Amino acid sequence: MAEGELGDRRRLDLLEAAYDLTAEKGLAGLRTRDVAARAKVNISTLHYYFGTKQELLTALVNFACAKFEPSGAEKHPAWVKSALAAQFADSWAAFEKTPHLEIVLEELSVHSRQDAQARAAFREVYEAWNAGVEELLGVEAGAGRLRSELEPRLGAFIVTSFIIGASVQLRVAPRAFDYVSAALELERWASSAAKK
Repeated sequence: MAEGELGDRRRLDLLEAAYDLTAEKGLAGLRTRDVAARAKVNISTLHYYFGTKQELLTALVNFACAKFEPSGAEKHPAWVKSALAAQFADSWAAFEKTPHLEIVLEELSVHSRQDAQARAAFREVYEAWNAGVEELLGVEAGAGRLRSELEPRLGAFIVTSFIIGASVQLRVAPRAFDYVSAALELERWASSAAKK
């Protein structure tokens, strides 16, 4: 393994260890020594890659959020019949296939209220996600598949907020509602005028 690859692997091992420990103990119980031990490196190696615990947590925000990036190999379920439904399906698939993702994201989100660096990392992720959804909605509305008067920027916030809110609610009460049915209802709201 080349030197750069080894460094990348160690950094990834540290992030995976921090992710797992955050899921198990929460951020209140996260200790850098435990992260280093879980990654099978010494504490000085952790500090080489992440100078402070704050830097580790900021990197953990990006690491956890990257789990939403589709690999391109996913096959959509039968209920996906539009680009908007694919956005709902891809986001939900990340929660379903990634153990503890909602727990880690919630811990980091709460932490970001007091940590400006973590807050900035979340803001960057959310801005990119909302911009992507805004573009998708604009294309779909322009093609007549969604209401022509739909405001793509505001619609993007509605879509991403629904996905985030659904993950929180369904973690607390897994049978509170059916995600697919709610996502399809939201799609109908966005497209009702287009299909008349």
